[in-house]
Amino acid sequence: LGPNRHACDACGKSFSRDSSLSRHLKIHLGEKPFTCSNCRRSFLCSSTLKDHRTRCPRKPYKCPSCEKRFAST
Repeated sequence: LGPNRHACDACGKSFSRDSSLSRHLKIHLGEKPFTCSNCRRSFLCSSTLKDHRTRCPRKPYKCPSCEKRFAST
């Protein structure tokens, strides 16, 4: 490893920044801390959630029988 390189103990991939390694480690840990409030899907990065929300319609109406959500009544 070169100077200022941070390596993943799980797979050996290396990163120039510690923050990049921390984000990468979430893949191995299964962490997805960013959740869409519209569909409840979870993501590894906030930027991925932000991109997802541009395509994920808000569904405020819930069926009382099956709990499925809809964008309109």
